[in-house]
Amino acid sequence: MRDLGDLPGGADQSYAFSINNASQVVGWSATAGGPRAFLWDDATGMNDLGVLTPLGGSSYAFGITEAGLV
Repeated sequence: MRDLGDLPGGADQSYAFSINNASQVVGWSATAGGPRAFLWDDATGMNDLGVLTPLGGSSYAFGITEAGLV
């Protein structure tokens, strides 16, 4: 088990949902702007995947392929 942390400005809350054989992890983390999908790997840590709309909102990641597609 490993603590992946959370996104900056968050509520110290994150949830991991999937991992691939390259040890890349996806899930979501609470932020002031709402839940945000993340991609975590050992080299870069937790990265915010953003949202699909320019108006903001929430995003969640529930799976990742072996090729790293979320």
